[in-house]
Amino acid sequence: MSSGYCQNAYPRLGDGWVAPLHMRNICEVRLAVLGLAWVCPVWYKSYAYYHERYGVAKPMAFEILIERVRVGDELEHEHFTELSDLPPSAAHSLVDALATLEAEKRREFTLQLISTANDDVSMDFNQVFIALIRDADYIIRSLAISGLWECERSSLVGDFIAIIGDDSSDTVRISAAIALGRFVMLAANGKLDNTYTERLELALMDAMDHSDLFDDLWRHCLEAVAPLSAEWITAAIKQALVSEEYLLRISGLQAVSRSAEEAWLPWILGHLKDPENSVRAKAAEACGELGSDEAVLYLLPLVHDESTEVRLTAIKSLATIGGDFVNKILLEQQDSEDEVVAEFAKRVLNGEEFEEDTML
Repeated sequence: MSSGYCQNAYPRLGDGWVAPLHMRNICEVRLAVLGLAWVCPVWYKSYAYYHERYGVAKPMAFEILIERVRVGDELEHEHFTELSDLPPSAAHSLVDALATLEAEKRREFTLQLISTANDDVSMDFNQVFIALIRDADYIIRSLAISGLWECERSSLVGDFIAIIGDDSSDTVRISAAIALGRFVMLAANGKLDNTYTERLELALMDAMDHSDLFDDLWRHCLEAVAPLSAEWITAAIKQALVSEEYLLRISGLQAVSRSAEEAWLPWILGHLKDPENSVRAKAAEACGELGSDEAVLYLLPLVHDESTEVRLTAIKSLATIGGDFVNKILLEQQDSEDEVVAEFAKRVLNGEEFEEDTML
């Protein structure tokens, strides 16, 4: 058989050859690739086009990948490249293949997907994560939702609402609440269709109504819904801020930060003297989030707080607020006897991006 036969049998498209439209069955495609690659290398190159257009994975790609995961072989970057930008049908095929592995192997694989996506922004595993949110293992479902953190597809709102209402695992429901918080922020900023705003509010309110005040789910729902303006949300935030449970006070302060309303400043300032270190740190962080000049004088004592976490958070919030007076304070802190504070102040003044806990 000559290459001329290949050219006559398969219509030209660009600089390659594609399979005829009737070859939709994956088995037919695999046979075509195996049978024609040696007589028509150009056609084989165009298989990538067929894969993209019809949602068929490359021959044996998933089988080889799954086997490597099964035996514990290290996966290379190229293996994950195969999974980026998969069409929905191929993503579901991958997840079906993964289902043959034990849960621990699937968890490790999902974590690797998340890590790879964080390290390489060109990788898009959203379709795989969407398929994984229905996995039988609750840890994988939770991880998959986390993997969709930067995905802003409005179609996910319905999925997350269903999960927060029906999933058997509180861990997964909490992950869904956190994910819904991103869409709430989009709605509050006018970046999401108004039809979703009420759905988001009602879903989070319903979850809170069916949760105990001291449950983690209640707290995360409060934080998620905070950017929306409603009397019941304001009342819930106040309830959290005055609670004897320090985790609720932290959630109240996180909710205040997400609301971005300066009217909450007096409530925040009161918590700068909270007996719990983590609450004082969260209050200091909230001051920076609001960016109010009025908070500067209240933050200054925290630069010498007994807690390193509080000191660093106060310095970072002061830098966020800015101003000549603040810069003078930060310059002084570069000579602090506390080496951690001195180094942190230098890095803040240099505009470096990092988290406080990397200095602890």
